[in-house]
Amino acid sequence: VPKEIIEIYGVDLRDPNTGFCVVAIRQYDNESGELRYHLPTLVSMISSLSLFIATAIVILYCIARTNTAIKFVHVSLFYFTVNNSCLQTAVPWFFSYIPLSMILIFPPITGVSLGAFGNILYLITIIFPSIDAFFVLFFIVPFRVAVIRLFRLPFDTSD
Repeated sequence: VPKEIIEIYGVDLRDPNTGFCVVAIRQYDNESGELRYHLPTLVSMISSLSLFIATAIVILYCIARTNTAIKFVHVSLFYFTVNNSCLQTAVPWFFSYIPLSMILIFPPITGVSLGAFGNILYLITIIFPSIDAFFVLFFIVPFRVAVIRLFRLPFDTSD
């Protein structure tokens, strides 16, 4: 145990009844016998408390900003869904449902193998997820701006 702890606080940390962590903001003054604040400890406690409060403020600020951004993206996604429902129906229809139905239904009904054309239809169904993501990136403004900035494309994103 450093002798400074015993001198400053009057607490011996070797004593099992004291506990492991001792923080004493006040100590007895040997001359007057009064209980007074120990300035270095008080300053360090206030500094630690200020650091915790500042961290909590930063966390709350980030939560609020993130929540605002997410709400904006959700509103944009809702408007995209409402305004482009035909597009959202047509893209899966042409790039997934029609090719898959032709692959699964045409050969058993007609008995004609699709051959290379079947491979092309199958490849079209693989393209569907990326095309669907492309439309979302194109029509939702925050996503579009993020892609433009990420790839440093020569478009103005100040609006």
